[in-house]
Amino acid sequence: MIAGLPPSIAKRELEIIARKLEWGEDSLRIMQLDDSVGPGNILSIEILSDQITEVFTGFGQRGTSAERVARSTVKHVQYYLSSGVPVWQHLADQLLLPMAMASGGEFSTCSLTSHAETNASVIEQFMEIKIHCEEIGRGLNVVRVHS
Repeated sequence: MIAGLPPSIAKRELEIIARKLEWGEDSLRIMQLDDSVGPGNILSIEILSDQITEVFTGFGQRGTSAERVARSTVKHVQYYLSSGVPVWQHLADQLLLPMAMASGGEFSTCSLTSHAETNASVIEQFMEIKIHCEEIGRGLNVVRVHS
């Protein structure tokens, strides 16, 4: 998504994605917003699977090249895809509360972010629930929510 900036910025980002993720043009698109929104660009990459959709986002910044924004975002996508886990780090913290309210569940993810760890601690203080994160491999974890 781009607004108030040359479309060439978005095109350069998409070239990196196409090359690094081996995606065809049918998987890539530029969304041009009205300039009144303000200048800026956001790069979003959606990974769809049967059970979940993960979204990876990169934000353009003054002084940061389009290529750098794209490479950084693609790096996260590649790590997620190679990890084999269904839940990426930033979705993990969002799943904790619904699972706690449902009295339990579990999912596999990469290492938890500090935000997810804080969220788990807060949930445990307000509910009669325990949240455990067990490392099952190098950087891979199972998160269990139970009463």
